[in-house]
Amino acid sequence: MSTDSHAVDGKAAGHIEAMYGRMMRLDRDRVESQPAVGDAVFVGDVLSLDPDAVLHLVFHDGMRIVTLGGALIIENYVFARDEDDTATFAIDNGTFALAGGRIASGIDTLSVHAGAMSLSVRAARLIAKTGLGKDDMVTLLPKPFGGPGSVLVHNKVGVETLEMPFQTVRLSGAEGYLTQPMTLPQGVIADMYPGPELAAWLVPVEETPFPDEGIAGDSFAPFDVLADHMFERRFTEQSVFPREQSEGLGTARGRQNSLFEDAFDGQRFRLKDDEPKL
Repeated sequence: MSTDSHAVDGKAAGHIEAMYGRMMRLDRDRVESQPAVGDAVFVGDVLSLDPDAVLHLVFHDGMRIVTLGGALIIENYVFARDEDDTATFAIDNGTFALAGGRIASGIDTLSVHAGAMSLSVRAARLIAKTGLGKDDMVTLLPKPFGGPGSVLVHNKVGVETLEMPFQTVRLSGAEGYLTQPMTLPQGVIADMYPGPELAAWLVPVEETPFPDEGIAGDSFAPFDVLADHMFERRFTEQSVFPREQSEGLGTARGRQNSLFEDAFDGQRFRLKDDEPKL
């Protein structure tokens, strides 16, 4: 592990960028204190907010978290710019938005335990609510450029993956139902997660660059995230009527009902009659 790693041997994981309302911090030595803007945050910190309080955190890998009410625990954070990078958070009884930084470029490197659900975040922005009603919910948010990333959502009985902007799932407890992803209008999403602190997250904007680097933060999809998509970009053909395909019907109707799917972004389209197949 490189010598400039963060959150190892007492080094800070990030800092408080902004805060509003009443909150308390309990560090890993069980010492309670009143946090302030600019304070460093460390692994083991428990940040407890009043229901109307708001906390903005920025981490060394470029990750950002905004939480409204509830409690946030930094369970693990290692940022060494190598394969050992990892982070784990626990958030309960609140609404939060998260924009993944460099740590989120790997597989299963950024995890969030939010009430009854566990989230594995890869190069994504999300907003979620937990412990505030009958159901917990999480929504994948768009990014200004690059793919939207993905969020694997699971509880004890089910697993779903969010891969398109504004896809949303709901959970009813650790052993309750987990809905299939449903893409909702932006206005509905705004009603689900109200408040001025969260409104800006629904519209993708360019983020602050990563520390010491000239590339955008969560809006930049690292090449190791894109490798398995960009460099294997391909088109797959599917027929709306599988029976025609299996029977080898080469009719004009068969061609008209042939769909092509772009494996890079999941979009499906039809070719015009004068366009060649790829």
